[in-house]
Amino acid sequence: MSRILSEGAGRPAPQAVPFIERRPLAAFFTRIALMLMLIAFYGIQQQPAIAAVPQPGEVLKPQTLTRLLLTSVARAGKRLIAAGEHGYVIYSDDGGTSWLRAKAPRNGLLTSLYFTSEKHGIAVGHDGLILATEDSGSTWVERRYKPDEQKPLLNVWFRDPEHGYAIGAYGLFLETADAGKTWNERKITPDDKHLNAMTADQSGRLAIAAEAGTLLVSADQGQNWTVSPSPYKGSFFGILALKDGGLLAYGLRGKIFKSSDGGASWVASTNTATLSLMGGTVLDDGRILLVGIAGAILVSNDQGATFARQPISRPIALSNALALGNGRALLVGEAGVMPFPAAAK
Repeated sequence: MSRILSEGAGRPAPQAVPFIERRPLAAFFTRIALMLMLIAFYGIQQQPAIAAVPQPGEVLKPQTLTRLLLTSVARAGKRLIAAGEHGYVIYSDDGGTSWLRAKAPRNGLLTSLYFTSEKHGIAVGHDGLILATEDSGSTWVERRYKPDEQKPLLNVWFRDPEHGYAIGAYGLFLETADAGKTWNERKITPDDKHLNAMTADQSGRLAIAAEAGTLLVSADQGQNWTVSPSPYKGSFFGILALKDGGLLAYGLRGKIFKSSDGGASWVASTNTATLSLMGGTVLDDGRILLVGIAGAILVSNDQGATFARQPISRPIALSNALALGNGRALLVGEAGVMPFPAAAK
């Protein structure tokens, strides 16, 4: 764990201490580094090092898969793709039963995946890394790599096959107009708050969840951004577009807020769990699924008004989720992949 934190922040990892959000520790308050610190604080044991590293194209053994920290998961047609630590990108063509390792050029932490078609996808990660694939995630090529800047990218999102955005630490905001071949950096806020996640509501309004209670919205396809009145001073790690047209922001200490007016105002959701939430998805049946540290799995049946915690066999940290259809999802985190609902034993 210490090694992963050091890779992401460019300095030695801190000891596990109760979390206090303060700017002197800002290098660690990226979406994934924070998750790892909280895992340590809550006493989850570090997984042993992966002994036998599979080569690209090889099937991962179960003991290898369960030792992987995976941070993002996406779909490319019928194929499932996940990414995470050590630069691992893995894919499955049988619904997640077996996974093969993809060919990728770097070994840093990957944080986010996005596919604009069955063939074309983008992955981003630490060291400002951007990778692209044209074969459904089997092989990846490097599009950007800026290790000297020490600005990890935390999320990637496309509004159409050509136009996309990659966001990250210290206000890093990149955009592409050529399907990810080239990326241009620009400043969208006067400060350097970490930009953690991005989406668009049904009207096309873009929204970003960021640290220190920051929520940004854009009504002109990302050309101009305004700060939304924030309901909370703690960091937001994710934001979802809901089927009813609303937006749902979530993050530190289990705080969840919904906006039904494009980010102009926010209302707190009812959630008794106080575990930080790192990722989520909207299921095909309309339910909202959020996941986080210490086995946090929350489900809402009323478009985000209330959330109930779901049981889990052990308190593993979960980082993200992908809707699969028929009310199911695939969860990823510190122990590889797991189904939702959990398979019957």
